Amino acid sequence: MKKTSTLLLLLLSLCSISLIASDLTPGIEYGDNFIVFEAEVASYSTEYWTLRTPADAEYEKYVNSSSQSGINPINDTYLEYIGPWKGDEEASKIVYKFTCQSTGDYQLAMRLHQPLKDDEEGDAKNDVFVKMEGDYTSASKFTTEDLATKHKFWGRGVNKWGTAQYLEHNDSHFPIYHLTEGKEYTFSMYGRSTNACIDYIIFYKTELQLGVNNTDFAQQNPELYRPGGPATLLDKVAKILFDKSSTYLTRIGETKEMNYKIFPSTAVDQTITWTSSNTDIVKVDQEGVITAIAEGKAVITATTNEGNKTAENHMEVGKFIETFDDYISYDNNLNTYMGDNGIKWDMKATNTIRMGTANSIQFNKGKTGVKADKIPGGIASFSVQCENLYSEDVERTIELLINDNVVGSINNLGTSTYDFTVEDIDIAGDFSLALRNATEGDKSNTIMFDNLTWKPLNPEEAIIDNEDDADNAVDSRYAMELSVYPNPSTSGIIRLNGIDAGNYLVSIYNLQGTKVRNFRQIITSDNGTSFNLEGLNAGIYFIVLVGNNAAYKAQFIIKGN
Repeated sequence: MKKTSTLLLLLLSLCSISLIASDLTPGIEYGDNFIVFEAEVASYSTEYWTLRTPADAEYEKYVNSSSQSGINPINDTYLEYIGPWKGDEEASKIVYKFTCQSTGDYQLAMRLHQPLKDDEEGDAKNDVFVKMEGDYTSASKFTTEDLATKHKFWGRGVNKWGTAQYLEHNDSHFPIYHLTEGKEYTFSMYGRSTNACIDYIIFYKTELQLGVNNTDFAQQNPELYRPGGPATLLDKVAKILFDKSSTYLTRIGETKEMNYKIFPSTAVDQTITWTSSNTDIVKVDQEGVITAIAEGKAVITATTNEGNKTAENHMEVGKFIETFDDYISYDNNLNTYMGDNGIKWDMKATNTIRMGTANSIQFNKGKTGVKADKIPGGIASFSVQCENLYSEDVERTIELLINDNVVGSINNLGTSTYDFTVEDIDIAGDFSLALRNATEGDKSNTIMFDNLTWKPLNPEEAIIDNEDDADNAVDSRYAMELSVYPNPSTSGIIRLNGIDAGNYLVSIYNLQGTKVRNFRQIITSDNGTSFNLEGLNAGIYFIVLVGNNAAYKAQFIIKGN
């Protein structure tokens, strides 16, 4: 939702940065939901690391200033590990200390260069060791103990600047740390691969959805998220994000409010202009409210007044869409996900990864990676976006199961994005839907999926009647009811008791069944947990918490001051 920013908020944010304790590492910068610093801001052993600058004869040997990204190393400096491969690790350690400015889940990434010679393999110089110390918990598939122990951190950037983001080679998962505001953390980096070059390091809240893949991190993201950016750009718009990449409207005349966030929240001018690519299909007013006019597709674009930043949301009228934009997978074990439409999905996803600019899920051969039961309204047709990962010479097979029966399949070879579509399914009533990676072979044969879409056979039966039973907006079949206090809340802060410890996806729905906010929260005990929901308009809401083994819900009221 829209947030009101003021110059006072910006000044307070900057003041809090200047009051950081003096024993922390100088040169570490704090921005809007992120911490960023150059690799060389902390002291290091010159026996194991060397600082490269344009005056250094070796600078251009490894990093061409006109490299593919067009972005030089920040301040034209970077650190190169010159010690032996897996040498005296403790002697090569570099220690960075910082204080978290905002509680949340932070992903680690580094801008890395991998200088290879003609006879070297593609992963010869692409990693370092890392570990974290402090009062935190893991928010990824790794245990907290994993993150507190030295592990290989690796990425890509063969003879150019790329991005390191993975912990351990065989898993290809991201380290994500749940950090707490006001607490101090110690991050350590150790040399591992001789000649690996590090430009800068960033911890960023996953809600920022920064572009992190095997291409250059700095190239994909605004300048705010590089060293030096926070000092001058916190009052400017860096990006705008919808809470999901696609939106459904099932029937003509249906309306929804578009939910979005502007980053940084300290940006002074957060004015938005709204446009629709096809007003004969979907109209949008200047408050961001969309209306379905006819069946079909349209793209809604939000453009900021300051900086002319844009975000696009792809509309489908007459269909349901599950985007999985806010789903995070930790392993292949069964867990649950409350989707965009209030439907509970049973998940066995291997990982979550970017497909373009949106989040997607991936699962390996033999896995029924996503399934939901008791979906109302029947199903007429189905479609999902797919991409085969890794081995381009292995044909992949996908099956769609309706009521546990295969109703369609596709075989695909290569690594280009493709659609799996099944028409004329025409099954009435409540149904179950599942997607299976039916590929055979001796490898994982992973497939990536996004925007799972189906058209109801009877659209009127698929619509929740919010006036008669608003409680159904949050799928009460799977959630334990909890009490809320204070209720009503005038501050926007509510508290719930009786929630089992765990990592939960928290979703907030309004009375119309629209998801207005979602985030992850780690709960450490059942003695009561507070939720900060400041910024919600006065009204009636539902809160839904879904973890791997439990789900909870409650109704609450926000009352204006």
